[in-house]
Order: sequence, then C-alpha cells, then structure tokens
Amino acid sequence: MQKSELDSLKEANLPSDQAQKGSSSELNQGRRLTPILRRPSDFKLGKEIGTGSFSTVYSAKEIATGVEYAMKVVDKQHVFRCKAVDSVMMEKEVLKRTNHPFIVRVYYTFQDSFRLYYVLEYARRGELLTYLNRLTSLNVECTKFYSAEILSALNYLHSCSIIHRDLKPENVLLTEDMHIKLADFGSAIILNHLEIKASSFTGTPQYVSPEMLTLINSGNVSEEEYSSEENFDGQTSEEIRSKKEHKSKGCDKKAHLQAITEVSTKWLHNGVPSHALAYLMDYWALGCVIYQMLSGRPPFRSERHGHEYEVFQKVLNLRFEFPDGFDSNAKDLVKSLLVISPIERLGSPINGGHKALLVHPFFAGIDWDTLHKSSPPILVPNLDPLSHDDWDKVPAGFEAGKKYHLACEIGLAASQVTENDRIHLL
Repeated sequence: MQKSELDSLKEANLPSDQAQKGSSSELNQGRRLTPILRRPSDFKLGKEIGTGSFSTVYSAKEIATGVEYAMKVVDKQHVFRCKAVDSVMMEKEVLKRTNHPFIVRVYYTFQDSFRLYYVLEYARRGELLTYLNRLTSLNVECTKFYSAEILSALNYLHSCSIIHRDLKPENVLLTEDMHIKLADFGSAIILNHLEIKASSFTGTPQYVSPEMLTLINSGNVSEEEYSSEENFDGQTSEEIRSKKEHKSKGCDKKAHLQAITEVSTKWLHNGVPSHALAYLMDYWALGCVIYQMLSGRPPFRSERHGHEYEVFQKVLNLRFEFPDGFDSNAKDLVKSLLVISPIERLGSPINGGHKALLVHPFFAGIDWDTLHKSSPPILVPNLDPLSHDDWDKVPAGFEAGKKYHLACEIGLAASQVTENDRIHLL
C-alpha cells in the first residue's frame, strides 16, 4: 500500500481517542477538561447489528459506565484494497460536523493497527427497512411523520453544505422511542471541503437520481468535474459539452440518454451554479422513500435480481406508476420530487427552495420546531389485510415483504400482518 494512503487513513480518525460533542467526560461546570482516552478493551461487544461495505456494527457496552452504544468497526486492509480511504474520511468528517436530533451521533473514535472504531449512538430499533418488510407498507400518518423527520435531517445536512447521496430505508435507523436517526455517510459529499474527494458514482440503484446517472455513470463527467465545487460553477456548459463529445466519440449512445443529459445540463444556463442544485438528489431519494413507505416497494425496480441497468432505464425515462388508493397529497409531493431536471424539482432555488417542501399539503399538521419531541404514531400498514380465504394463495414460509410482492403479482392487496404481529414488532 502507498504511504500516502496509510497516512490518510490514520488521519481518518477524529483527534485520537477523544470524546465528541460535549460528552459528560469533557464538561465540568462549563469547563472543558482533557477527554478520557478510549480503547477497544474499554467496551464489551455484543451482537452484530449491521454490516457495511468496509465495516461491521456491533452493540457495545462501556465497561466503566454500563452505557450502551453501537460500535462501528472498520477493517483498514479492506478499505485499502477497495481504495475507499476517501469514503472513510468523508464519513468521519460528516459525523464530526453534525449535531442534530435526527442524525446519528458519534461519541468516541480510536484505532489500533488493523481497525478503526467509531462509538456511535445506538438506534436500538434498527432499520426502517425491517419494519417496511414486515408490515409491507406504512399508512399515511406514519409516512407523513417519518418522511418529515427524514426531511428535517436532510435540510440540516444541506444547511451544512453536506449531501447524503445514499438515502434509503436501510440508512434510516429507529431509536428506542421510534424516532429516526439518519446514518451511513460514506457516500456523502461536503461541497466546501475539497480536501476529501467524494466518490463519483454512488448510491443505490432504486434511489439514485437521474443527474447522478447521466452526469457520471454515462461517462459524461469525470469524478473530478463532479466532486469539485470549483468545477461545479467554474466551467461553462460549452466546455462540459466539449468534454462529453470527446469522451463519447465512437460510442453509440442511446438518443434518450443524450436528450436527458442535455436536460440535466441546461440549468447551467439559468444563472444557478450546479453546486447549488446538488442537494436536490437527496430530495429525489426522499420521493422514492415516501413512495416505498406507502406502497411497499420503490418506484423504480426490476423484478429480476441484479438487473440494475433495467432500473437505471426506468429512472432515466421516469417510468413508474402509482398504485390504486395512493394518497392524493402524497402523490402530488412524490410527482414534484421525482422530476428529471433538478432545477424543476420541488425544493430547487427557483421552485420554492427547501421551504416549499415544509409547506406542502402532505405535511399539513407537522410542527417542524417540536417534531423531535412529538410522539411517533403507532405503525400501521397502508394496505388492507388479506382475508383468510386468500392465504392459501401465498406460499407458507415467505417473509412478510416477499408475501407482499407475490400478492401484488397475483392481484391481491395485502398487509399480511396481524395486530398481534404488529405488537411484537414494537
């Protein structure tokens, strides 16, 4: 491995072994003290509660205090092999910069020769996706509440010039009292922090924005062009087109992809620098998540596992449908967020900014200032349950989410969860 990479990863820690963000170990009558050093041996690891591309997350109890945390353990060698030092450093930087009730909090970081350790807030209820899979969907009240909390977290990130870029139900965690904690910032980008490069193509196919696909995955714009704020507003549209033509020479690109690429670069003519629109990819993903919470499935998907190209084509062609009974206000919001051109998306600088989302009719009744103190609604599916006579049409042994997908295929509306099952989830 190169020495520069090793040095970078060593620096990926917050100041080594130091408590973060006003931990009680640092404060004494308003006076900041020297933080207490932490080591892996200070914690007793429990069960595995999650895995990532380069890490495993465990429940962990601090031996001295008995306080429970989530400990993210990052394998340094795996990070080097995958050339993911920048991703690790980006997550560290985001965690260091943020302090919000709906964003996971970091308490300590430290390292040994082989691993990096992040001691994080423990979201005991796990991933939102788990509840969607078991309940198959959430009703309008639940969807409104949780999408409002997600939006609150996103708007805070955007105010800090941070774009998440991988919003999905797996990255929305639930605390003991059923509020959300947005997590996993390895794909994030900080627009005014050029010391750390962001990865080029990033995100999950079902939630990735069309501008990410057209500007990066198609090869039209390089990583440096996309992740550098200087190049966001330092290039003319003619220069970008020239580079596109050079890179695509000899390639047989599909006409619709070329057309969509033109749409996604037109906003460079509108006097709005593209870095001011970059956060709108998070709003696209929010539209996908709202759709999924109400319907049980992402709007853009392939029925064949591993066929990401098919998903991408649906995204680029905006090919999705709303199921019957989809809430009208939610439909209007989703349609306003799932717009190909970022400048025309709800929340863009010329389309109301972030406040346009806050006042949308779907969020009527939400008190944004006290949202973090409010009581979450009881989780209830959005779809009517199957009658007992219909259960013989759904093979035994399927998980609830799989039963739902099969039920859709045979024309049944389903929630598949009894009231007793729902109680056990909580």
